[in-house]
This record gives sequence, C-alpha cells and structure tokens, in this order.
Amino acid sequence: MPILREDPFLKRHYAPCFSPATALAAILAVASIGLPYVILAFGSFWPAFGTFVEQPRVAYEGQMVLLLAGTTGAATTPLSIMWSTDANYNANFALSSRVVTLETAEIDVDGDGKNDYLNFNITVPLTSSEQVAHVYAAFSFQYGLSSQLQFQMQSLALLSTSTPSPSPTALYIDGDLALTQRVLLSSSNKLAYDTPALDLTSTAASFTWEALVASYADRDVRTVFNPSTPIWTSGAVSAAPFVFTGRIRYAQTTVTYSPSTAEVVKQVWVEYVVLFAGVAIVLRWVLGSLLRSGAVRTSLRIDRVPRVGAGAKEHVF
Repeated sequence: MPILREDPFLKRHYAPCFSPATALAAILAVASIGLPYVILAFGSFWPAFGTFVEQPRVAYEGQMVLLLAGTTGAATTPLSIMWSTDANYNANFALSSRVVTLETAEIDVDGDGKNDYLNFNITVPLTSSEQVAHVYAAFSFQYGLSSQLQFQMQSLALLSTSTPSPSPTALYIDGDLALTQRVLLSSSNKLAYDTPALDLTSTAASFTWEALVASYADRDVRTVFNPSTPIWTSGAVSAAPFVFTGRIRYAQTTVTYSPSTAEVVKQVWVEYVVLFAGVAIVLRWVLGSLLRSGAVRTSLRIDRVPRVGAGAKEHVF
C-alpha cells in the first residue's frame, strides 16, 4: 500500500530546574547569543571604513599652466616658454611667454550628465632655432562625488614628460585622472577643499615647477593623472609650431570613507543576525543530539498519537 502521509510522534524531554540537563540547555542558549559577538570581535565587528565605486562629476575649469623647456640657437642656450590661461599671470612671464592657441572639449559619451573625458589641443609657435625637449602641464578641474557622500574639491592633472629625440614637433598623451587619498573621507557632512589647487598669483622670480608639484602633493585628497606612454613626433627643423594634444579621462574611482554611526549599526546588526542564525541552528542540533543519546538525564514523554499542525484535525476514516 502507498504511504499517503507520515507524522512523527512528538518527544518531550523534561528535567528539574536545577539539573545538568537544564544547565546545559541554559549554557547553550547563552552561547547562541554570545558566540556571534565573540566571532565578530575577532573580525571587523565595528567597520573602520567603507568603500564604494563612483563615476565622479568632473569639469575643466578653463585654467591651466604650460611650461616648455628645451634649447635654442646652437643647442647651447636654454629655452623656457611659460604660458597660462590667465593674462595677468602671463604678464609676469613676459620675457618667456608666447601667444598660444588652446582648444578644449569635454565629452559625455553615455549621456548620463557626467563628462567622461577632456580633449585638448595646444599650439605653441616656435622659431626655427628652438627645440622642445621637456613639457610640463597643469590642468585645473572641479572634482565632485555625490552617491555615498557629498564631496567637492579643486584638483589638478599634472604632467611632466621629456624626450631625447631631436627636433620634436608634437606630443600626444592619453590617461586617467584618478583619485588618491591619505585620509578617509567623512560621510557625515559635506566636504569641500576651497583652497585653489592652481595658484596663478606667483611671480616669475618665485615660481618653480617643483614648488607647484610639492604644494599640490601636500593635499591629503587629490587627483593624479596617469598617462600612458607619451607619443612624441619628430620632424625637420623649421619654424613650425609645437603641437601638444591629448585626452584626460575621468575614470571611475574607488573611494574610501569613514561610515556614519547609522551605517555601522546597520552593518553590525546584519552580520550579527546572520551569525546568530547559524550558531543557534548548530547549538540546537548539539543539544538535541546530547538529549537523544542520553548523555544527560531527562524524563522523556512521547505522544500517543502523531503530532499534527496547530489547529488541525485528524482525518477519521
């Protein structure tokens, strides 16, 4: 005959309040609550930091500084050409400044309202005796985050590259603008670095590229431009201009931040509940095994009829 239904008999284990069996059950009940705390205490019970990935909101501010170094004449006289987007700043370097052509365009590829990269084209007029061997550039940006926390700062894309090739006429660079941190960002309030990243008030006597780089590197949170191999193009010595082109990509970045109290409590609670469920299941099985094996003495009572669900009635045939 086929088995239509199986109902287990309910077995109840009884023991006095002050007995080894009751003490064991109490110890395991306390352990099911306390063990998750112990396990978490040896791990990341209170998370010290959190991370998230975001496409930053970046905008070129229309400010930059360009420094070309090389030789002139019979390759014995140093050449230094300084130019910036600020006319007053250029006036401080009147002896070494040129009339430069700058074209820029920011592109939003996927139409999400955030720019994906900046294309630029810089043309610097040269004489037939001038040769560029080293290019320094600093582009100023507004850099912002908004998904997990509110953060805004002025940042730079710094570039320094040189070539041993004779008579270079063009340079192309392409790379990512990446966020770097020495400290955790705070998620509890808005953060803003209002100090200008590019100081266009220095005089020709006080300006050095090393000072600009060192001042920017002092920032605990800043951007770093990571270009691929610069591509230099050489040509015949002539009065052709030097052309500097490239693309600065606003790459996704991984941000490390200090979580808020509410976020910490939520994460700890979720971790605890998961561990509690696992520990409780294991300890309940341990208690049942000990009671069934008779390792501790209890009184056992078995129902005379199979157990049925609450409120259910048995079928009568």
